[in-house]
Amino acid sequence: MRSLMWFTIGFTVSCAAGAWKIRGWGLILTVVIAAAATIIVWTLARKREALLPFGAVLLGLVTGCLWFLGFQIKVLNPAAELDGKIMPVKIEADTYSWKTEYGTAVRGRMKWNGKTFRVQLYLNEPMEIRPSDSVVTDAKIRLTDIGGSKTATFHRGNGIFLLAYQKKEAQLIPGKPGLSDLPMIVRRNCLEKIDRIFPEDTRGFAKALLLGEKEDLTYQNLTDFKVTGIRHVVAVSGLHLSLLFGAAYVLAGKGRYTTIVIGVPCVTFFAAMVGCTPSVTRSSIMVTLFMLAIAFDREYDPPTALSVAALSMMTGNPLVVSSVGFQMSFSSVCGIFLFYRPVHEWLWSRIPGKDDKIMCKAARWLTSSVSVTIGATVLSAPFGAYYFGAFSLIGIMTNLLVLPVIGAVFCGILVSCLFSWIPVMSSITVWAVSAMIRYVLGITHFLAKIPIASIYTVSPYAAIWLIFLSCLVLYLMVSKYPRPILAGCFAILGLGISLGCAYLEPLFSSYAVTVLDVGQGECVLLQSMGNTFMVDCGGKDDEDSADVAAETLLSMGISHIDGLIISHYDRDHCGAVEYLAQRIDIDRVYLPIPQEKTPLSDRVIRGIANCEIIWVEEDLELTFGESRIYIYAPMPGNSDNESCVAVLFQRGKYDTLITGDLPASRELRLLENQDLPDLEVLVVGHHGSKTSTCQELLSACTPDVAMISVGKENSYGHPSEAVLERLRQLGCTILRTDQMGTITYRR
Repeated sequence: MRSLMWFTIGFTVSCAAGAWKIRGWGLILTVVIAAAATIIVWTLARKREALLPFGAVLLGLVTGCLWFLGFQIKVLNPAAELDGKIMPVKIEADTYSWKTEYGTAVRGRMKWNGKTFRVQLYLNEPMEIRPSDSVVTDAKIRLTDIGGSKTATFHRGNGIFLLAYQKKEAQLIPGKPGLSDLPMIVRRNCLEKIDRIFPEDTRGFAKALLLGEKEDLTYQNLTDFKVTGIRHVVAVSGLHLSLLFGAAYVLAGKGRYTTIVIGVPCVTFFAAMVGCTPSVTRSSIMVTLFMLAIAFDREYDPPTALSVAALSMMTGNPLVVSSVGFQMSFSSVCGIFLFYRPVHEWLWSRIPGKDDKIMCKAARWLTSSVSVTIGATVLSAPFGAYYFGAFSLIGIMTNLLVLPVIGAVFCGILVSCLFSWIPVMSSITVWAVSAMIRYVLGITHFLAKIPIASIYTVSPYAAIWLIFLSCLVLYLMVSKYPRPILAGCFAILGLGISLGCAYLEPLFSSYAVTVLDVGQGECVLLQSMGNTFMVDCGGKDDEDSADVAAETLLSMGISHIDGLIISHYDRDHCGAVEYLAQRIDIDRVYLPIPQEKTPLSDRVIRGIANCEIIWVEEDLELTFGESRIYIYAPMPGNSDNESCVAVLFQRGKYDTLITGDLPASRELRLLENQDLPDLEVLVVGHHGSKTSTCQELLSACTPDVAMISVGKENSYGHPSEAVLERLRQLGCTILRTDQMGTITYRR
């Protein structure tokens, strides 16, 4: 059966090639070459069995290419025909709706030209939609592989290929829920019960652990899980399904056939409740195969079971390989298969005192836990570093402290929901479960505060170290005489060198201006000889922007900044401030007085309540060493943009001007009121809008470098071609975050 594993590898490679757009003639050519190679290898394999795995891989390549071509013709091409069209749609919901910043969103199915597509619908109005309800409206259709790879990966991996945006008034047609809607209805009931019976500080974790619902987890919670390496706990996967199987096994009296009768429906129903995400689908298939193996007294081969799960999922949707959940889940399990036994044997051989029964049991548990954690981390770490930008250095410790209670918490939440109608039993269970949840949250928060708890790939030095670490792991895998202790010493030495380089660089940098890639927003670091100031912190997504800013600082060993300057109260300039303040200590915040109180301005001020606040009512000069920062007070105006703070950063002959969102009329006033020098760097105003960065400002300051903070494919058309042309005529070097990512000017 191991041939199935090799076949699956080839099939996966073909699906990955298709998912990342190696299609058309390139895919056909791949099929032809792979088919020819398959015939040749299979012929040779009759005499040499060692070549059989290669033949299976090539056969998988051919089959996968053909399957993807068929999927492209039947599904992807018809979906592409709808891209950009505004058309009447009728979408039958298969989930409950949820609130968005601008209205409501819901997932469902729509039919077009005899084909059915899963669609995510965005409405501009609040609307309560239940499974089986239908929404009729005119909508603009977009493909999900437009507008950012990570967002597209999520939708495509879950079989959603189209997004629909409401253009006319929507009509809600109530439906009658059927059997297929039952999992979503039970899910909603469970969430409502948790809201009702659990205290506020623990209900968010309870929802996330039981059903993967992270909406009520705080930003601090999610950050702590990320830093300490236990994000997998709140992403429903194998851990949860194994606990559910254990409960079914006990309820079935450990009987072989009763386990199937109870276990398979429970596992299947639970997977549907969670939404059949790639990770839980993989787990449910493997657990079902394990139960079948027990029932029919067959050997359970984990690699074969994993291959069956992968093939089943890719057969239904080849694009599932682009899902983060699929990649993380399968890489974790593969890592356990490959590394658990050798790591466990190596650790066990070095444990003293095995003659003592208690010590022996404790040592066996410890070595098993560490081995599983290491195995699950080795192959999944590169995916985690790429998608989440972090690699936890204390993940093993956190898992050892947290995982022993997670099983009890999971079962306790289930019991609390099932017996919520018995007040006494429910109260006792909730009290006990909440105590354990507080322990988990407390431990993760404490460990997340440890310096160097995690490293961040925003630092090139950290990225280089992770590549070096991967090479060491590869060496341990292929070497006949591996030396894990020596490899570990090299890993620690390499980590020390990378951290040293990252931490020393800002201390010895006399002048550095960094425009962070926060998408359609702005966040600028001003650094000089160990002093750090930040101008604005906001972007399209508040939490993501705060993560970019905080992790850029933490990757340089900076856990506090000397000052934060807010130019004005637009979300794309200050929306992330309250989240940044939860990760980075801020000595002082320089704020313009709001023209009028808004929810955003109140949120910003509330988020920095523990910082020293300095209101910018007149021009300020901040001096540190040979460097100076001038904060130009806002000029009265009719909008936040017109009343925007401007900042000039100087050291010696180097000057940088940041004008925020000042329009051209206020740039002219700035020129009249201030004696601006020739600039080395201009952070282009208003993300390159045509209403800013006027010719008079450019002629007066003649910047050498123009940095533009702007989001990819933004709906505003930034940067304006008129602004770009003015900069080109002046001979400026133009640097854009949408093209280059984070930009640093250093002297």
